[in-house]
Amino acid sequence: MSNHIIVDGHNYIFQTGGNHLRQSREKLLFALVEYRRKKNVEITVVFDNRSQETLGNEKSHFHGIVVMYGAPKIDADDIINDIVERAENKKRVIVVTTDKTDIGRYCKRLGAKVIDPHELKKLMDKSRMPSEMRKKVDDQDSSDKPKFATNAEIEYYLKKFSGK
Repeated sequence: MSNHIIVDGHNYIFQTGGNHLRQSREKLLFALVEYRRKKNVEITVVFDNRSQETLGNEKSHFHGIVVMYGAPKIDADDIINDIVERAENKKRVIVVTTDKTDIGRYCKRLGAKVIDPHELKKLMDKSRMPSEMRKKVDDQDSSDKPKFATNAEIEYYLKKFSGK
């Protein structure tokens, strides 16, 4: 695998319009599973855990993605920083967060790349498009809007919204 993407889970969810509910976490995880399969990258998602029910960090796997929850007094920032510190090739680590102080500055100093959650969301959305549609988006100036939909786009959205 070429890169290791580490996602500050709740930061991603709140920045992209989600909420703290389990449904938003599951939606993120399923989108990351799909992205991982298409891009062959290692992905770790770290969530804060304010619950007093656990004694330590929790780590599990979800369809090839590592999912971690901090302990009650250890937040996601500390875990993310620790993962980047232990990475063999820090230049291949991408941290997804808007936190430019605790995580961002520290991880950049270590050599990791830090991107905004909206950048990852765009990459995931783009990877879900059929190739004909993706090429059209790539070729198109971002200020231009298409004047009509292609047959591939129409078929894509008919399938997507008809549930087939």
